[in-house]
Amino acid sequence: MTLTRTDVIQIRAAKAAARAAGMFVVEKPGKFLLYRECKPRNVPVGTCATPAELQRLVADAATVTPAAGQRP
Repeated sequence: MTLTRTDVIQIRAAKAAARAAGMFVVEKPGKFLLYRECKPRNVPVGTCATPAELQRLVADAATVTPAAGQRP
């Protein structure tokens, strides 16, 4: 997979957002893996194939929504 400049920018932005939310991204050939940092073991959050999908996955995993009946 050949990355364009836009792809590299999307990957860097997704990694920065993941770090800010206590997660990290692992790059494997042809896919990206997203993990949440936990002790004693890191928890896998999801996988995706493109930088755009990675940005959406990080945004979805980092967004906290209040439970039903809870105040925001």
